[in-house]
Amino acid sequence: MITVRDLVVQVRGLASRLDALPQFRWGRVESVDPLAVVLDAESTPLTGVGTVVVPVLGARVLVLLWNRRATVLGVARPQPEEPATENTIVVGGVEYQASGVQSVPSFTWTYSQHPVYVTTITFPFPYTPPAGWGFHYYSRASSGFTFTDVAGVNWANRATAIRTVQFFNNDLKAFRKAGWQLVKIQ
Repeated sequence: MITVRDLVVQVRGLASRLDALPQFRWGRVESVDPLAVVLDAESTPLTGVGTVVVPVLGARVLVLLWNRRATVLGVARPQPEEPATENTIVVGGVEYQASGVQSVPSFTWTYSQHPVYVTTITFPFPYTPPAGWGFHYYSRASSGFTFTDVAGVNWANRATAIRTVQFFNNDLKAFRKAGWQLVKIQ
């Protein structure tokens, strides 16, 4: 004969098995770096969230909750009547950050003959761009006459090589910030 105690044990077992199953929930990106998402009907953001896409601030995202981990699986396509978020570009129905600023990685001059100083600096991608797109870089903050141009892209290492020329100043810290823009390359 089944007792109430047996039923309670069975219900607890079912509840623990349900907790182990993956759950899909919708949420909104509250922070991009570090990535934090607030799930619908909740007020506390989930931090330490993994992602397989590149969400932008405020994007509506589908989140997989499984084994006490959260992973953003997709970004909802914006409705046609909704304008894109500021500083974004929509590619294939997905919003991507359109531009930003990066600190210049450490480097040394490969050619140094006053007044001209030249090198190639490798910048990591700000994020993985959509297929057929890449990043254009330019000098954003420099105390010298600094000029940049894209020399090549290393897709395997997710990095862009930037040819840099600086005049009248051999200070390695003169070129401090580089601006980038998402551009169509194919």
